[in-house]
Order: sequence, then C-alpha cells, then structure tokens
Amino acid sequence: MSGLKLAAISDTHFGDPKCALLDRHGETWKTSARCDELLKKVAGCDYLVLMGDILDFSIVSYKEAYEAASVFFKAMVAVPEENRVKQIIYLPGNHDFGIWHTVEHEVNVIRRLRGDDGKPKLPRSFRWTVPGVIDDRHGEGRLDLVGVTARQKPDGADYGGLFLDGLTDGKIPFNVAYPNLYIIDRAGNCALLTHGHYFDKAWSYLGACGIDVLGPTVSDIKLKRGTMVDMKTYIPAISDFVAMNFPVNQLLCSGFGMAGPLTAGIRDIQRLAKDIATYEKAGLSYDEGIKSFKGYLERIDRELLDPLVESFWWEGLSDTGIGLLKKKVLDKVRDYRSARGDEAYLLNEETKANVIYYLHACLGEIREIKPKLKNAPDVMFPTRLIYGHTHDPVPYQTEKNAQLDFNDYQVEYANTGSFLKSPEPDDPENFKGAEVMLYDSENGFTSKTIV
Repeated sequence: MSGLKLAAISDTHFGDPKCALLDRHGETWKTSARCDELLKKVAGCDYLVLMGDILDFSIVSYKEAYEAASVFFKAMVAVPEENRVKQIIYLPGNHDFGIWHTVEHEVNVIRRLRGDDGKPKLPRSFRWTVPGVIDDRHGEGRLDLVGVTARQKPDGADYGGLFLDGLTDGKIPFNVAYPNLYIIDRAGNCALLTHGHYFDKAWSYLGACGIDVLGPTVSDIKLKRGTMVDMKTYIPAISDFVAMNFPVNQLLCSGFGMAGPLTAGIRDIQRLAKDIATYEKAGLSYDEGIKSFKGYLERIDRELLDPLVESFWWEGLSDTGIGLLKKKVLDKVRDYRSARGDEAYLLNEETKANVIYYLHACLGEIREIKPKLKNAPDVMFPTRLIYGHTHDPVPYQTEKNAQLDFNDYQVEYANTGSFLKSPEPDDPENFKGAEVMLYDSENGFTSKTIV
C-alpha cells in the first residue's frame, strides 16, 4: 500500500508493576503476549505515535522507568527490518512530562555549551511547545516539527539525534513534539492527537487562571497570542498555557517519582485515595482504608503543620481550621471522580468545558504555525480529537464516532485506552483494553482493540 502508514498508542506506564505489555520476573522484565500482539498491529508503520504516559516517572525512579521501557523498545528493534516501525513520534503526557523538559534541556543547553555545531554557545530559551504537523494531502506525509531545523539524515529522518535514540540503538529515531500533533488527511480534514492531561484541572489550573491573576503583568501576551472568546474571556495560546502550568506539572510528574523514600509514601496515599473513591462509588464501605487515610492526615498535621505554628493562641485557632480542612479533604476523596476509567469523561460538563477551553487555546497555536507551513490548508481547525489519559478506550469507527460540539464544528473523538491493568476489589488482573489508532493515506483513521 502506497502513502503514509501511522499508528498511535498511549499510557503504557513503563515502570508501573501493573503494565500489561511487560511481565515482571524477579528483578527483570519480559515482553508479554499483549506486547507481541501490539507489535504485529503496528508492523510496517512509517510512524508510531506515543501519546504520553509511556514512561511513568510519577511512581518510580528514572532508572526503573527506563529499565522497563528498554525491554519494549528492544523488542521493537528486534522486528525484521521490512516490518519494523521506521520512526517514533513522542508526545509526552503528565506521567512523563519530564521527557519534554529533558529534550529542551538537551537541545537548548547541553548541545550549545558543548559546541555540537562547531563552537560552544550560550544556552537559549526553552520552547514551551513544539507542535508536530503531518500534511498528507499531497501524498508526502512527512513530519514537520514547527520551528525546529530539519536535517535530512541517511536513514530518511528529518530530525532525531536525541538521547532517547539510545533506547533503540539509533535504529528507530525519536521525534518529540509537545503537546500536540496535527494530522491532515487526503481530504483536508485535521485531526488533533494529544495526551489529554490538560483536560484535567489538576494539570491545567495555573494556565487557566494565570492570566486573570497576573492581570496587567501579562498584557503584552494578550496582544500577541491567544484567543478572545468574548469581551471578558481571554484564553492563552498553547505555548503560554504550557509555560504557566510548568511548576505544578513538574512537581506532579518527576517531583513525586524522584522523591526518594517519600515516593513510596506518596504513592500509598494516592492509592488509598483512589481505593476509597472506588469503594464509595460502588456503595461499599472501606473502613480500613479510611482509617489509614485519616492516619496520614493526622501525621501531616502533627509533623508538618504544627511546627509552622509559633504562638499558642494561633495554634488553637489553626487547630480548628485544620480539623475542618481534614474533614473536607476526606469528603473530597470520597466524592473523587478519577479521569481513569470514567466512561462518561467527555460527557461531564466540567470536563467538556475544559476540552473546549483547550481547543480554543489550539486556535492560537494554529494561527502561529500556519504561516510557517508549506501550503497550509485554509481551514486547519481539528474536527477529530484522539487522546489518552483516561484509560477508557473509545474506538475510532468508520461509520459514526462519538462527538463533541464546539462552536459550529462537530468534533469526533476517540480514546487510546491504556496498557495498564486496573485492579478492582474482586478482579486484581482487570484490564479494560487499549485501542491502537491506525491511519493510512487510503483509508484514513481506524482502530484495533487489544484486550
């Protein structure tokens, strides 16, 4: 078959013991039957798009995450060359956000100070975003990393040469874009591929409120980028949105995974909170879990907050407030709805509003990149959205897809699911399945399920 052939997956969570693509044997990892099935489905692709949460830095160290991931990538390289994926496009998510920061550090600091271009230079500013674009309207179907200098290499890649290439012994080059990849098909329809973590408030809160909090301080940004939705609502372009969310994203990503002895404790608190919410949602009582969670709250109060209180009268006042706060935290945990496994995720009004906010931010990015593209289409707004993050697969159907209303557009959406087992109280090996999104120039988008 001539033309472009591409596949996209997400949420492999290499390093997490529940990863369904690998089996743990003592201290070593081996590929599983599901991994073999995945490699068959992506065989011969020009690009494999890794849509975030591929390495899991949120719960394990860099060493552990890379050790697990290396087993998968070695299996990719072991595929006979005629069936091997030619290139990888990596779109980091929330659990591997550190990948994007590390790539920018390598390109803008390390290479320049080392003088890779012949003479050492001072570092330059980080690019908070680098959108990827594949325009397949004219049969070319090559990746364009907007703003990055393309260098034609012997293997046919225009980019690559990043530290990540070491995972594949340089035989499958990595291209890293963040956070969006736009694919324009033969008919001129645009699809947006992104991990989807910015649809959650935890990962997008600072970007959404930063402009309003800072006010006049960022008026210059308002004049140059972003979208005025109405007379009162300004939405920053993706680059500003990502930059303002950086502090929290870095903390929640590798900040927790690299916290040494604290990592295990933080992970226990996260698991407890999710387990309590799962039981409450099912109408069950989890007294033991609630007791343990209260114990953590008491220790945080005693060991962390109490030493900050200097005077007796303030301590009495603060104890009352902290008591109310602890009750509120526990109530929130009981009512918590995780994005993971939430079948009605995009039907939830708050989430839908966040997605629409993000799509508005994409308009600002599209306006910035169109002048930099060769023969850019007149209309480039994405009418298709493919994302991960929720671990709840939504297949891409050729007849009728799930849809989201945005202005005058109907945005079709699909979800890549996850390769992470989701233990339930009565099923510790529960696996909801993953969708391998497939694209070829002749047939457009489809998907295949792995269960």
